[in-house]
Amino acid sequence: MASAKRYAQAVFETAQTAGDYDSWTAHLSEMSDALQHKDLITIMNAPTITEDEKIEVIKLLVSNFPGDFETFCRLLILQRSVSDIPDISKQYQILVDSIKGISRVAVTSAVKLNKNEKTKLNKQLSDQLGKKIELSESVDESLIGGVVIRIGDKVLDGSIKGRLDSMRSSLLNG
Repeated sequence: MASAKRYAQAVFETAQTAGDYDSWTAHLSEMSDALQHKDLITIMNAPTITEDEKIEVIKLLVSNFPGDFETFCRLLILQRSVSDIPDISKQYQILVDSIKGISRVAVTSAVKLNKNEKTKLNKQLSDQLGKKIELSESVDESLIGGVVIRIGDKVLDGSIKGRLDSMRSSLLNG
């Protein structure tokens, strides 16, 4: 993870100099998606495939990417760090979000939130955090009711299941 943070910082500085965070975000995301394919990871990790051959594979994937991104991928191949791209992408997004004043929030609810509920939740969180909110939502029927909100490393569990689990724990532990 430490190397992913260093690479992300270098990419961030490059994007900052160019004034173009969004294209780097898109390129890293696209490469992360490509690396979800088992065959590509196998090729990138295969000791029998030369670095030049791996670079050619990447060049086919990144042919529409700017030269800086291709150079970055070449460096990752030479450093045997291509498999770090998903982590680099996540770390880079954290840096970009920080400079743009964005907080990414994951909301899990027992039922799908309607538009009004999402708008209200978004406003409340934005007011509390003093940042623009990017909500991603998922549904987990086992929550019974309420929501679980994840903001970075913090988890706010306002679900009925969470309350029941807490009550059960208190009863069992005295």
